Amino acid sequence: MVQKYKRVVTLFILTLALLLSFLFFDFYVLPKNTIDDEIEYYSKIRAKRSLIGYNFTTFKDYTFSIEGSYISDNKVTLKVSKVFSIITNVKTESKDYSTKLISGLGGVNLYFYLILTLSCYVSLSYLTLCKDLSENSFQNIIYFNIIMIFFISILLFNF
Repeated sequence: MVQKYKRVVTLFILTLALLLSFLFFDFYVLPKNTIDDEIEYYSKIRAKRSLIGYNFTTFKDYTFSIEGSYISDNKVTLKVSKVFSIITNVKTESKDYSTKLISGLGGVNLYFYLILTLSCYVSLSYLTLCKDLSENSFQNIIYFNIIMIFFISILLFNF
């Protein structure tokens, strides 16, 4: 099984690692677009009985989530990444909400993306350098990366 699927898994993990690296490059290095917009509507984010934060949608169809606090001003200034259109900063005239941003690569999402990126690079190095790869090690590489992709997809659709 290892020799049969090693090439396919290596190419998939390499593609995933390059995509994640480009995502971080877009988020942290490339210049951002500044957009003045107004909040169209919001919804509460709840976990059982406690309030986690608020999910906001603007008139220009940007969606972002803020932890804990409500934005009372309608006018917001957003900084959006060029390629993936990830919101990196949210400001109003009176307050900066960028540190409370939990959507995109904010909050716990960042840790899941970092773990997946590091896992991809470790998996790639292990797949290419280790000649006697056991079937159990090969399956662990596949399953861990799939579980991380599953958790990230849950976070993407909920926040």
